[in-house]
Amino acid sequence: MSDINADAWVSSGHRPMGFPEFVVVIASIMALNPLAMDMMLPALPNIRSAFQIADANRPQMVLSIFLVGFGVGQFVMGPLSDRFGRRPVLLGGMTVYTIAGLLAIIAPSFETLLLARALQG
Repeated sequence: MSDINADAWVSSGHRPMGFPEFVVVIASIMALNPLAMDMMLPALPNIRSAFQIADANRPQMVLSIFLVGFGVGQFVMGPLSDRFGRRPVLLGGMTVYTIAGLLAIIAPSFETLLLARALQG
């Protein structure tokens, strides 16, 4: 075994995140899930009319699919963060979340919107 100096791995210009910054970042990330669900609730009638959905309960699938994606994501992201570390997985997840949000905005069909919401979960 070779002796590894931990200071050699850290950039000299790097300043660790302070506690207040850490709390703001974590709180913002944790707020995304409730925000993503609560923002959709008032839009359900508009989603129904925009996609000409006959069944009044079908637009609620947007919320259900999001929760299914969130649940399945736990099984995917956990092992990935064990393998690659939390930061790269978190940044990758935030990238997928953003791209899925953009896909949801331009969704041409209800099924595409459901796919985007599953990816957001």
